[in-house]
Amino acid sequence: MGRLTRPGLLGITAIFAALTILMTAPFSLHAASRVLSIGTDTDLMIWTLGWDVHAIVAQPLHLFDANIFYPHHGTLAYSENLIGSVIVAAPVTWLTGNPVLAMNAVVLVATMLCGVGGFVLGRKLELSTPASMICGLVFAFTPPRLARLDQVHIATIQWIPFALAYLHGYLKAGRARDLRLAIAFFTLQALTSGHGAAFLTLGVIVVLAVALVRGVRLNPGRRLRDVGVSGAMLLLPVLWVYLPYRAAQQDVGLRRPLNDWSSLSWSSFVTSPSHVQDWLISLLPASSILRQPPSAWLFPGGLVIVLAAIALWPRRSTPRSAPSASDARATYVVMLLATLALTAGPPYGIWRWLYWLPGLSFVRVPSRFFMLGLLALGVLAGYGFDRLAAGWAGRRRAIGAVVVSALLLGEFAFAPLDGVAFRADPPAADRWLATQPTPFAVVDLPIPDSTNFVVRDRAASAFMLHSMAHWQPMVEGYSGIQPPDYGDLYWPITRFPDEASLRLLSQLHIRYAVVHPDLIPPTERAGFEERVARWSTSLTLEHEDESGRVYSIHWPPGK
Repeated sequence: MGRLTRPGLLGITAIFAALTILMTAPFSLHAASRVLSIGTDTDLMIWTLGWDVHAIVAQPLHLFDANIFYPHHGTLAYSENLIGSVIVAAPVTWLTGNPVLAMNAVVLVATMLCGVGGFVLGRKLELSTPASMICGLVFAFTPPRLARLDQVHIATIQWIPFALAYLHGYLKAGRARDLRLAIAFFTLQALTSGHGAAFLTLGVIVVLAVALVRGVRLNPGRRLRDVGVSGAMLLLPVLWVYLPYRAAQQDVGLRRPLNDWSSLSWSSFVTSPSHVQDWLISLLPASSILRQPPSAWLFPGGLVIVLAAIALWPRRSTPRSAPSASDARATYVVMLLATLALTAGPPYGIWRWLYWLPGLSFVRVPSRFFMLGLLALGVLAGYGFDRLAAGWAGRRRAIGAVVVSALLLGEFAFAPLDGVAFRADPPAADRWLATQPTPFAVVDLPIPDSTNFVVRDRAASAFMLHSMAHWQPMVEGYSGIQPPDYGDLYWPITRFPDEASLRLLSQLHIRYAVVHPDLIPPTERAGFEERVARWSTSLTLEHEDESGRVYSIHWPPGK
Protein backbone atom coordinates (compact mmCIF):
# COMPACT_ATOMS: atom_id res chain seq x y z
CA MET A 1 0.00 0.00 0.00
CA GLY A 2 1.28 3.45 -0.88
CA ARG A 3 2.22 5.90 1.81
CA LEU A 4 -0.24 8.70 2.53
CA THR A 5 1.31 12.03 1.56
CA ARG A 6 0.37 15.46 2.85
CA PRO A 7 -1.06 16.60 -0.53
CA GLY A 8 -2.99 13.34 -0.69
CA LEU A 9 -4.43 13.90 2.78
CA LEU A 10 -5.42 17.45 1.86
CA GLY A 11 -7.26 16.10 -1.16
CA ILE A 12 -9.07 13.51 0.95
CA THR A 13 -10.02 16.23 3.43
CA ALA A 14 -11.44 18.36 0.62
CA ILE A 15 -13.51 15.42 -0.62
CA PHE A 16 -14.96 14.73 2.81
CA ALA A 17 -15.63 18.44 3.35
CA ALA A 18 -17.65 18.56 0.13
CA LEU A 19 -19.49 15.34 1.01
CA THR A 20 -20.31 16.67 4.48
CA ILE A 21 -21.97 19.73 2.96
CA LEU A 22 -23.85 17.53 0.48
CA MET A 23 -25.02 14.89 2.96
CA THR A 24 -26.25 17.45 5.50
CA ALA A 25 -27.83 19.89 3.04
CA PRO A 26 -29.66 22.21 3.22
CA PHE A 27 -28.89 22.50 6.94
CA SER A 28 -25.17 22.87 6.18
CA LEU A 29 -25.94 25.85 3.92
CA HIS A 30 -27.90 27.62 6.69
CA ALA A 31 -25.68 26.74 9.64
CA ALA A 32 -25.70 30.35 10.90
CA SER A 33 -29.44 30.46 11.47
CA ARG A 34 -30.71 26.90 11.93
CA VAL A 35 -30.37 24.06 14.42
CA LEU A 36 -31.27 20.43 13.92
CA SER A 37 -33.67 20.38 16.85
CA ILE A 38 -35.03 22.89 19.34
CA GLY A 39 -35.01 22.02 23.02
CA THR A 40 -33.13 22.04 26.27
CA ASP A 41 -30.24 19.90 24.99
CA THR A 42 -29.62 22.25 22.07
CA ASP A 43 -29.66 25.21 24.46
CA LEU A 44 -27.24 23.35 26.74
CA MET A 45 -24.80 22.62 23.90
CA ILE A 46 -24.84 26.23 22.67
CA TRP A 47 -24.32 27.52 26.21
CA THR A 48 -21.56 24.98 26.96
CA LEU A 49 -19.52 25.90 23.90
CA GLY A 50 -20.11 29.58 24.61
CA TRP A 51 -18.94 29.16 28.20
CA ASP A 52 -15.83 27.28 27.07
CA VAL A 53 -14.88 30.03 24.62
CA HIS A 54 -15.49 32.71 27.26
CA ALA A 55 -13.78 30.95 30.17
CA ILE A 56 -10.73 29.73 28.25
CA VAL A 57 -9.73 33.40 28.08
CA ALA A 58 -11.46 34.98 31.08
CA GLN A 59 -10.82 32.33 33.76
CA PRO A 60 -8.80 29.39 32.39
CA LEU A 61 -7.81 28.21 35.87
CA HIS A 62 -11.47 27.99 36.90
CA LEU A 63 -12.97 26.78 33.64
CA PHE A 64 -15.21 24.21 35.36
CA ASP A 65 -16.73 26.88 37.63
CA ALA A 66 -19.48 27.65 35.15
CA ASN A 67 -22.04 30.33 35.84
CA ILE A 68 -25.06 28.06 36.44
CA PHE A 69 -26.51 26.68 39.69
CA TYR A 70 -25.02 29.49 41.80
CA PRO A 71 -23.66 29.28 44.51
CA HIS A 72 -22.27 25.84 43.53
CA HIS A 73 -18.86 25.45 41.91
CA GLY A 74 -17.58 22.97 39.32
CA THR A 75 -20.94 22.97 37.55
CA LEU A 76 -19.50 22.50 34.06
CA ALA A 77 -18.84 18.91 35.18
CA TYR A 78 -22.57 18.28 35.61
CA SER A 79 -22.68 17.39 31.90
CA GLU A 80 -20.34 17.07 28.90
CA ASN A 81 -17.78 19.89 28.92
CA LEU A 82 -16.98 19.98 25.13
CA ILE A 83 -13.68 21.74 25.88
CA GLY A 84 -11.86 20.09 22.97
CA SER A 85 -14.31 21.64 20.51
CA VAL A 86 -13.07 25.13 21.42
CA ILE A 87 -10.49 24.79 18.62
CA VAL A 88 -13.40 25.11 16.18
CA ALA A 89 -15.94 27.08 18.22
CA ALA A 90 -13.61 29.86 19.40
CA PRO A 91 -12.52 31.20 15.98
CA VAL A 92 -16.11 31.12 14.72
CA THR A 93 -17.39 32.89 17.84
CA TRP A 94 -14.68 35.54 17.78
CA LEU A 95 -15.15 36.25 14.07
CA THR A 96 -18.96 36.18 13.88
CA GLY A 97 -20.33 36.46 17.42
CA ASN A 98 -22.86 33.78 16.40
CA PRO A 99 -23.08 30.91 18.93
CA VAL A 100 -25.47 28.93 16.69
CA LEU A 101 -22.95 28.96 13.86
CA ALA A 102 -20.19 27.99 16.31
CA MET A 103 -22.11 24.91 17.47
CA ASN A 104 -23.02 23.87 13.94
CA ALA A 105 -19.46 24.37 12.73
CA VAL A 106 -18.31 22.01 15.49
CA VAL A 107 -20.57 19.16 14.36
CA LEU A 108 -19.94 19.71 10.63
CA VAL A 109 -16.16 19.77 11.07
CA ALA A 110 -16.44 16.70 13.28
CA THR A 111 -18.35 14.89 10.53
CA MET A 112 -15.68 15.74 7.98
CA LEU A 113 -12.92 14.58 10.35
CA CYS A 114 -14.75 11.32 11.03
CA GLY A 115 -14.42 10.61 7.32
CA VAL A 116 -10.77 11.63 7.19
CA GLY A 117 -10.03 9.63 10.35
CA GLY A 118 -11.70 6.54 8.92
CA PHE A 119 -9.56 6.92 5.80
CA VAL A 120 -6.35 7.29 7.82
CA LEU A 121 -7.24 4.23 9.90
CA GLY A 122 -7.87 2.24 6.74
CA ARG A 123 -4.49 3.16 5.30
CA LYS A 124 -2.74 2.25 8.57
CA LEU A 125 -4.46 -1.14 8.32
CA GLU A 126 -3.10 -1.50 4.76
CA LEU A 127 -6.43 -1.10 3.02
CA SER A 128 -6.29 0.26 -0.52
CA THR A 129 -7.11 3.93 -1.10
CA PRO A 130 -10.66 3.14 -2.36
CA ALA A 131 -11.28 0.77 0.55
CA SER A 132 -10.02 3.38 3.01
CA MET A 133 -12.44 5.87 1.47
CA ILE A 134 -15.26 3.41 2.07
CA CYS A 135 -14.19 3.09 5.70
CA GLY A 136 -14.36 6.88 6.05
CA LEU A 137 -17.75 7.08 4.30
CA VAL A 138 -19.25 4.51 6.66
CA PHE A 139 -17.97 6.17 9.82
CA ALA A 140 -18.90 9.69 8.74
CA PHE A 141 -22.23 9.32 6.98
CA THR A 142 -24.14 6.27 8.18
CA PRO A 143 -27.63 7.36 9.31
CA PRO A 144 -27.13 6.23 12.94
CA ARG A 145 -24.33 8.82 13.21
CA LEU A 146 -25.80 11.61 11.10
CA ALA A 147 -29.08 11.31 12.98
CA ARG A 148 -27.20 12.28 16.16
CA LEU A 149 -25.69 15.50 14.88
CA ASP A 150 -27.91 17.43 17.28
CA GLN A 151 -26.19 15.56 20.15
CA VAL A 152 -22.88 17.39 20.00
CA HIS A 153 -21.19 15.08 22.52
CA ILE A 154 -22.07 12.06 20.35
CA ALA A 155 -21.32 13.75 17.02
CA THR A 156 -17.80 14.79 18.05
CA ILE A 157 -16.12 11.38 18.09
CA GLN A 158 -13.76 12.28 15.25
CA TRP A 159 -10.49 11.55 17.06
CA ILE A 160 -11.27 7.86 17.68
CA PRO A 161 -10.02 6.54 14.32
CA PHE A 162 -6.88 8.69 14.46
CA ALA A 163 -5.97 7.31 17.90
CA LEU A 164 -6.58 3.72 16.81
CA ALA A 165 -4.63 4.26 13.58
CA TYR A 166 -1.48 5.32 15.41
CA LEU A 167 -1.95 2.61 18.03
CA HIS A 168 -1.95 0.04 15.21
CA GLY A 169 1.10 1.73 13.74
CA TYR A 170 2.91 1.46 17.06
CA LEU A 171 2.04 -2.21 17.54
CA LYS A 172 3.26 -2.98 14.03
CA ALA A 173 6.49 -0.96 13.82
CA GLY A 174 7.25 -0.18 17.47
CA ARG A 175 7.93 3.52 16.88
CA ALA A 176 7.55 5.53 20.08
CA ARG A 177 6.36 8.49 18.00
CA ASP A 178 3.26 6.54 16.93
CA LEU A 179 2.43 5.69 20.54
CA ARG A 180 2.70 9.33 21.58
CA LEU A 181 0.49 10.38 18.67
CA ALA A 182 -2.07 7.79 19.76
CA ILE A 183 -1.95 9.27 23.27
CA ALA A 184 -2.33 12.79 21.88
CA PHE A 185 -5.45 11.81 19.93
CA PHE A 186 -6.83 9.97 22.97
CA THR A 187 -6.44 13.16 25.00
CA LEU A 188 -8.07 15.21 22.25
CA GLN A 189 -11.03 12.84 22.27
CA ALA A 190 -11.30 12.92 26.06
CA LEU A 191 -11.36 16.73 25.99
CA THR A 192 -13.88 16.79 23.16
CA SER A 193 -16.40 14.20 24.33
CA GLY A 194 -16.55 12.08 27.46
CA HIS A 195 -18.75 9.60 25.61
CA GLY A 196 -16.17 9.49 22.82
CA ALA A 197 -13.44 8.81 25.38
CA ALA A 198 -15.46 5.86 26.72
CA PHE A 199 -15.93 4.51 23.17
CA LEU A 200 -12.24 4.95 22.41
CA THR A 201 -11.20 3.26 25.65
CA LEU A 202 -13.21 0.21 24.64
CA GLY A 203 -11.57 0.29 21.20
CA VAL A 204 -8.08 0.50 22.70
CA ILE A 205 -8.82 -2.41 25.04
CA VAL A 206 -9.98 -4.55 22.12
CA VAL A 207 -6.95 -3.68 19.96
CA LEU A 208 -4.51 -4.46 22.78
CA ALA A 209 -6.33 -7.64 23.83
CA VAL A 210 -6.34 -9.09 20.31
CA ALA A 211 -2.68 -8.10 19.86
CA LEU A 212 -1.74 -9.95 23.04
CA VAL A 213 -3.69 -13.03 21.98
CA ARG A 214 -1.93 -12.89 18.61
CA GLY A 215 1.47 -12.98 20.28
CA VAL A 216 2.54 -9.35 20.71
CA ARG A 217 4.78 -9.20 23.78
CA LEU A 218 3.63 -7.02 26.67
CA ASN A 219 7.15 -5.82 27.59
CA PRO A 220 5.96 -3.16 30.11
CA GLY A 221 9.40 -1.63 30.62
CA ARG A 222 9.81 -0.83 26.98
CA ARG A 223 6.21 0.45 26.69
CA LEU A 224 6.78 2.89 29.56
CA ARG A 225 9.99 4.11 27.94
CA ASP A 226 8.13 4.63 24.69
CA VAL A 227 5.47 6.67 26.48
CA GLY A 228 8.23 8.77 28.00
CA VAL A 229 7.88 12.10 29.72
CA SER A 230 6.24 13.69 26.68
CA GLY A 231 3.60 10.96 26.50
CA ALA A 232 2.86 11.32 30.22
CA MET A 233 2.53 15.09 29.76
CA LEU A 234 0.09 14.51 26.92
CA LEU A 235 -2.10 12.51 29.31
CA LEU A 236 -2.20 15.19 32.01
CA PRO A 237 -5.19 17.03 30.46
CA VAL A 238 -7.20 13.82 30.80
CA LEU A 239 -6.53 13.83 34.55
CA TRP A 240 -7.35 17.55 34.68
CA VAL A 241 -10.76 16.85 33.11
CA TYR A 242 -11.40 13.71 35.15
CA LEU A 243 -10.95 15.27 38.58
CA PRO A 244 -13.95 17.67 38.39
CA TYR A 245 -16.16 14.79 37.30
CA ARG A 246 -14.88 12.68 40.16
CA ALA A 247 -15.72 15.54 42.53
CA ALA A 248 -19.18 15.87 40.96
CA GLN A 249 -19.76 12.15 41.49
CA GLN A 250 -18.96 12.49 45.17
CA ASP A 251 -20.64 15.84 45.81
CA VAL A 252 -23.85 15.75 43.76
CA GLY A 253 -24.13 12.12 42.63
CA LEU A 254 -23.06 12.37 38.99
CA ARG A 255 -23.86 8.79 37.96
CA ARG A 256 -26.60 6.97 36.15
CA PRO A 257 -28.30 4.21 38.16
CA LEU A 258 -28.91 0.94 36.40
CA ASN A 259 -32.66 1.52 36.37
CA ASP A 260 -32.05 4.39 33.91
CA TRP A 261 -31.17 1.75 31.32
CA SER A 262 -34.12 1.67 28.96
CA SER A 263 -35.02 -1.42 26.97
CA LEU A 264 -33.95 -1.40 23.31
CA SER A 265 -36.47 -2.68 20.80
CA TRP A 266 -35.30 -5.24 18.24
CA SER A 267 -36.61 -3.00 15.47
CA SER A 268 -33.83 -0.52 16.37
CA PHE A 269 -31.25 -2.80 14.77
CA VAL A 270 -33.00 -2.79 11.38
CA THR A 271 -34.25 0.80 11.30
CA SER A 272 -32.68 4.03 10.15
CA PRO A 273 -34.06 7.36 8.90
CA SER A 274 -32.72 6.85 5.35
CA HIS A 275 -35.13 6.95 2.41
CA VAL A 276 -34.07 3.51 1.22
CA GLN A 277 -34.63 1.95 4.63
CA ASP A 278 -38.02 3.63 5.00
CA TRP A 279 -39.07 2.19 1.65
CA LEU A 280 -37.88 -1.32 2.51
CA ILE A 281 -39.61 -1.30 5.90
CA SER A 282 -42.83 -0.07 4.27
CA LEU A 283 -42.95 -3.28 2.21
CA LEU A 284 -43.32 -5.41 5.36
CA PRO A 285 -46.69 -6.32 6.87
CA ALA A 286 -48.00 -3.84 9.41
CA SER A 287 -47.87 -6.55 12.09
CA SER A 288 -44.15 -7.21 11.58
CA ILE A 289 -41.95 -6.71 14.63
CA LEU A 290 -39.55 -4.84 12.35
CA ARG A 291 -42.18 -2.10 11.89
CA GLN A 292 -42.40 -1.35 15.59
CA PRO A 293 -41.24 2.17 16.55
CA PRO A 294 -37.50 1.93 17.21
CA SER A 295 -35.86 2.99 20.46
CA ALA A 296 -32.87 4.20 18.44
CA TRP A 297 -31.72 4.20 14.82
CA LEU A 298 -28.94 1.63 14.63
CA PHE A 299 -29.14 0.07 11.14
CA PRO A 300 -25.95 0.98 9.23
CA GLY A 301 -27.21 0.01 5.78
CA GLY A 302 -27.54 -3.22 3.83
CA LEU A 303 -24.54 -2.63 1.55
CA VAL A 304 -22.26 -2.04 4.56
CA ILE A 305 -23.30 -5.38 6.01
CA VAL A 306 -22.79 -7.14 2.66
CA LEU A 307 -19.27 -5.72 2.30
CA ALA A 308 -18.41 -6.67 5.88
CA ALA A 309 -19.71 -10.20 5.24
CA ILE A 310 -17.54 -10.48 2.13
CA ALA A 311 -14.51 -9.56 4.25
CA LEU A 312 -15.23 -12.46 6.60
CA TRP A 313 -16.52 -15.03 4.12
CA PRO A 314 -14.08 -17.97 3.91
CA ARG A 315 -12.54 -18.60 0.45
CA ARG A 316 -10.63 -21.82 0.18
CA SER A 317 -9.74 -21.28 -3.45
CA THR A 318 -7.74 -18.11 -2.82
CA PRO A 319 -4.43 -17.63 -1.02
CA ARG A 320 -4.56 -17.02 2.71
CA SER A 321 -4.68 -13.37 3.72
CA ALA A 322 -1.58 -11.71 5.04
CA PRO A 323 -1.26 -12.08 8.83
CA SER A 324 -1.63 -8.35 9.43
CA ALA A 325 -4.89 -8.20 7.46
CA SER A 326 -6.20 -11.28 9.27
CA ASP A 327 -5.31 -9.76 12.65
CA ALA A 328 -7.05 -6.48 11.78
CA ARG A 329 -10.21 -8.24 10.65
CA ALA A 330 -10.27 -10.24 13.88
CA THR A 331 -9.75 -7.06 15.91
CA TYR A 332 -12.68 -5.26 14.34
CA VAL A 333 -14.95 -8.30 14.50
CA VAL A 334 -14.30 -8.42 18.26
CA MET A 335 -14.84 -4.66 18.49
CA LEU A 336 -18.16 -4.94 16.65
CA LEU A 337 -19.32 -7.81 18.87
CA ALA A 338 -18.28 -5.91 22.01
CA THR A 339 -20.31 -2.86 21.00
CA LEU A 340 -23.32 -5.03 20.16
CA ALA A 341 -23.05 -6.70 23.57
CA LEU A 342 -23.10 -3.27 25.24
CA THR A 343 -25.87 -1.99 22.99
CA ALA A 344 -28.31 -4.88 23.29
CA GLY A 345 -31.07 -4.40 25.82
CA PRO A 346 -31.97 -6.63 28.74
CA PRO A 347 -31.75 -9.53 29.30
CA TYR A 348 -28.99 -9.95 26.71
CA GLY A 349 -26.70 -6.95 27.15
CA ILE A 350 -23.66 -6.82 29.42
CA TRP A 351 -24.13 -3.21 30.58
CA ARG A 352 -25.44 -4.33 33.98
CA TRP A 353 -21.98 -5.67 34.84
CA LEU A 354 -20.00 -2.69 33.52
CA TYR A 355 -22.01 0.48 34.18
CA TRP A 356 -20.33 1.09 37.55
CA LEU A 357 -16.80 1.37 36.08
CA PRO A 358 -15.09 4.81 36.26
CA GLY A 359 -15.94 6.84 33.18
CA LEU A 360 -18.99 4.70 32.35
CA SER A 361 -21.38 5.48 35.20
CA PHE A 362 -22.39 8.79 33.60
CA VAL A 363 -23.48 7.12 30.32
CA ARG A 364 -27.27 7.10 30.21
CA VAL A 365 -27.85 5.25 26.93
CA PRO A 366 -25.51 2.28 26.32
CA SER A 367 -26.78 1.94 22.73
CA ARG A 368 -24.53 4.92 21.96
CA PHE A 369 -21.57 2.51 22.09
CA PHE A 370 -22.69 1.40 18.63
CA MET A 371 -20.99 4.53 17.30
CA LEU A 372 -17.74 2.59 17.79
CA GLY A 373 -19.40 -0.38 16.11
CA LEU A 374 -19.94 1.79 13.03
CA LEU A 375 -16.18 2.34 12.80
CA ALA A 376 -15.61 -1.42 13.10
CA LEU A 377 -18.13 -2.00 10.32
CA GLY A 378 -16.39 0.62 8.19
CA VAL A 379 -13.05 -1.19 8.53
CA LEU A 380 -14.65 -4.54 7.70
CA ALA A 381 -16.48 -3.01 4.73
CA GLY A 382 -13.13 -1.71 3.46
CA TYR A 383 -11.63 -5.18 3.68
CA GLY A 384 -14.70 -6.52 1.92
CA PHE A 385 -14.21 -4.13 -0.98
CA ASP A 386 -10.54 -5.05 -1.31
CA ARG A 387 -11.44 -8.73 -1.41
CA LEU A 388 -14.21 -8.07 -3.94
CA ALA A 389 -11.90 -5.98 -6.16
CA ALA A 390 -8.83 -8.21 -5.79
CA GLY A 391 -8.85 -9.31 -9.44
CA TRP A 392 -9.88 -6.00 -10.97
CA ALA A 393 -7.49 -3.99 -13.12
CA GLY A 394 -6.73 -0.35 -12.32
CA ARG A 395 -9.49 1.31 -14.35
CA ARG A 396 -12.09 -1.28 -13.43
CA ARG A 397 -11.10 -0.98 -9.78
CA ALA A 398 -11.49 2.81 -9.85
CA ILE A 399 -14.92 2.57 -11.48
CA GLY A 400 -15.96 -0.08 -8.96
CA ALA A 401 -14.86 2.15 -6.09
CA VAL A 402 -16.91 5.08 -7.43
CA VAL A 403 -19.98 2.89 -7.96
CA VAL A 404 -19.79 1.32 -4.49
CA SER A 405 -19.22 4.71 -2.84
CA ALA A 406 -22.16 6.22 -4.71
CA LEU A 407 -24.40 3.31 -3.70
CA LEU A 408 -23.35 3.69 -0.08
CA LEU A 409 -24.08 7.42 -0.04
CA GLY A 410 -27.39 6.80 -1.80
CA GLU A 411 -28.41 4.29 0.85
CA PHE A 412 -27.26 6.58 3.66
CA ALA A 413 -29.15 9.64 2.41
CA PHE A 414 -32.09 10.96 4.38
CA ALA A 415 -31.97 14.50 2.97
CA PRO A 416 -33.25 17.10 3.06
CA LEU A 417 -31.80 17.79 6.49
CA ASP A 418 -33.67 21.06 6.95
CA GLY A 419 -33.14 22.11 10.53
CA VAL A 420 -35.23 24.71 12.36
CA ALA A 421 -34.72 28.46 12.36
CA PHE A 422 -33.17 29.54 15.67
CA ARG A 423 -31.37 32.47 17.24
CA ALA A 424 -29.54 32.67 20.55
CA ASP A 425 -29.54 36.44 21.02
CA PRO A 426 -29.79 37.50 24.70
CA PRO A 427 -32.53 40.06 25.45
CA ALA A 428 -31.59 43.71 25.79
CA ALA A 429 -32.11 43.61 29.58
CA ASP A 430 -29.43 40.94 29.93
CA ARG A 431 -27.14 42.84 27.60
CA TRP A 432 -27.55 45.91 29.83
CA LEU A 433 -26.24 43.82 32.74
CA ALA A 434 -23.02 43.30 30.79
CA THR A 435 -22.33 47.04 31.18
CA GLN A 436 -22.45 46.89 35.00
CA PRO A 437 -19.51 46.42 37.36
CA THR A 438 -18.64 42.79 38.00
CA PRO A 439 -18.78 40.39 39.69
CA PHE A 440 -22.45 40.01 40.53
CA ALA A 441 -25.00 37.20 40.74
CA VAL A 442 -28.36 37.24 39.00
CA VAL A 443 -31.70 35.45 38.89
CA ASP A 444 -33.87 35.43 35.76
CA LEU A 445 -37.64 35.48 36.27
CA PRO A 446 -40.28 34.23 36.15
CA ILE A 447 -39.49 30.57 36.74
CA PRO A 448 -42.40 28.17 36.30
CA ASP A 449 -44.32 27.03 39.37
CA SER A 450 -44.75 23.62 37.79
CA THR A 451 -44.08 20.01 38.75
CA ASN A 452 -43.38 19.26 35.08
CA PHE A 453 -39.58 19.05 34.88
CA VAL A 454 -39.68 19.60 31.09
CA VAL A 455 -41.34 22.99 31.60
CA ARG A 456 -38.87 23.94 34.33
CA ASP A 457 -35.82 22.81 32.36
CA ARG A 458 -36.97 24.63 29.23
CA ALA A 459 -37.18 27.91 31.13
CA ALA A 460 -33.80 27.35 32.80
CA SER A 461 -32.01 26.52 29.55
CA ALA A 462 -33.47 29.62 27.88
CA PHE A 463 -32.21 31.78 30.77
CA MET A 464 -28.77 30.17 30.35
CA LEU A 465 -28.72 31.54 26.81
CA HIS A 466 -29.67 34.93 28.23
CA SER A 467 -26.68 34.78 30.58
CA MET A 468 -24.31 34.56 27.62
CA ALA A 469 -24.60 38.35 27.45
CA HIS A 470 -22.69 38.79 30.72
CA TRP A 471 -21.53 35.33 31.94
CA GLN A 472 -22.11 36.22 35.59
CA PRO A 473 -23.32 33.58 38.10
CA MET A 474 -27.02 32.74 37.93
CA VAL A 475 -29.28 30.76 40.27
CA GLU A 476 -30.96 28.65 37.59
CA GLY A 477 -29.43 25.93 35.47
CA TYR A 478 -30.08 22.91 33.30
CA SER A 479 -27.62 20.06 32.91
CA GLY A 480 -27.25 16.30 33.21
CA ILE A 481 -27.89 16.56 36.95
CA GLN A 482 -28.92 19.16 39.50
CA PRO A 483 -27.42 19.96 42.92
CA PRO A 484 -29.32 18.19 45.71
CA ASP A 485 -30.45 21.52 47.22
CA TYR A 486 -31.60 23.06 43.93
CA GLY A 487 -35.25 22.53 44.83
CA ASP A 488 -34.76 24.39 48.11
CA LEU A 489 -33.70 27.43 46.09
CA TYR A 490 -36.09 26.96 43.18
CA TRP A 491 -39.49 26.75 44.82
CA PRO A 492 -39.29 29.89 47.01
CA ILE A 493 -38.20 31.94 43.99
CA THR A 494 -41.34 30.92 42.04
CA ARG A 495 -43.26 33.28 44.37
CA PHE A 496 -40.96 36.28 43.77
CA PRO A 497 -41.29 38.91 45.13
CA ASP A 498 -42.31 37.97 48.64
CA GLU A 499 -40.55 37.86 52.00
CA ALA A 500 -39.20 34.31 51.62
CA SER A 501 -37.82 34.80 48.11
CA LEU A 502 -36.29 38.20 48.82
CA ARG A 503 -34.70 37.01 52.05
CA LEU A 504 -33.25 33.93 50.30
CA LEU A 505 -31.89 35.87 47.33
CA SER A 506 -30.35 38.45 49.66
CA GLN A 507 -28.71 35.72 51.74
CA LEU A 508 -27.21 34.31 48.52
CA HIS A 509 -25.91 37.81 47.64
CA ILE A 510 -27.97 37.95 44.43
CA ARG A 511 -27.60 41.54 43.26
CA TYR A 512 -29.99 41.62 40.29
CA ALA A 513 -33.32 40.10 39.35
CA VAL A 514 -34.10 40.21 35.64
CA VAL A 515 -37.86 40.05 35.10
CA HIS A 516 -39.40 39.31 31.70
CA PRO A 517 -43.06 40.44 32.03
CA ASP A 518 -44.06 38.83 28.73
CA LEU A 519 -43.26 35.42 30.28
CA ILE A 520 -45.60 35.99 33.23
CA PRO A 521 -49.01 34.36 32.57
CA PRO A 522 -51.56 37.11 31.81
CA THR A 523 -53.74 36.06 34.75
CA GLU A 524 -50.82 36.55 37.16
CA ARG A 525 -49.44 39.90 35.95
CA ALA A 526 -51.66 42.11 38.10
CA GLY A 527 -50.71 40.14 41.20
CA PHE A 528 -47.03 40.38 40.30
CA GLU A 529 -47.22 44.17 39.97
CA GLU A 530 -48.99 44.40 43.33
CA ARG A 531 -46.21 42.40 45.02
CA VAL A 532 -43.53 44.55 43.41
CA ALA A 533 -45.22 47.68 44.79
CA ARG A 534 -45.57 46.06 48.21
CA TRP A 535 -41.87 45.20 48.39
CA SER A 536 -40.56 48.39 46.78
CA THR A 537 -38.28 49.02 49.76
CA SER A 538 -36.30 45.89 48.83
CA LEU A 539 -36.38 46.34 45.05
CA THR A 540 -35.00 49.19 42.97
CA LEU A 541 -35.75 49.37 39.26
CA GLU A 542 -32.34 49.85 37.64
CA HIS A 543 -33.22 49.35 33.98
CA GLU A 544 -36.29 48.79 31.83
CA ASP A 545 -36.75 48.15 28.12
CA GLU A 546 -39.08 46.18 25.85
CA SER A 547 -37.44 42.88 26.82
CA GLY A 548 -37.68 43.21 30.58
CA ARG A 549 -36.79 44.96 33.80
CA VAL A 550 -33.72 44.73 36.00
CA TYR A 551 -34.20 45.17 39.75
CA SER A 552 -31.46 45.40 42.34
CA ILE A 553 -32.20 43.53 45.55
CA HIS A 554 -31.38 45.00 48.97
CA TRP A 555 -32.92 43.20 51.93
CA PRO A 556 -32.78 45.39 55.03
CA PRO A 557 -29.97 44.37 57.44
CA GLY A 558 -31.12 42.48 60.52
CA LYS A 559 -34.35 41.25 58.99
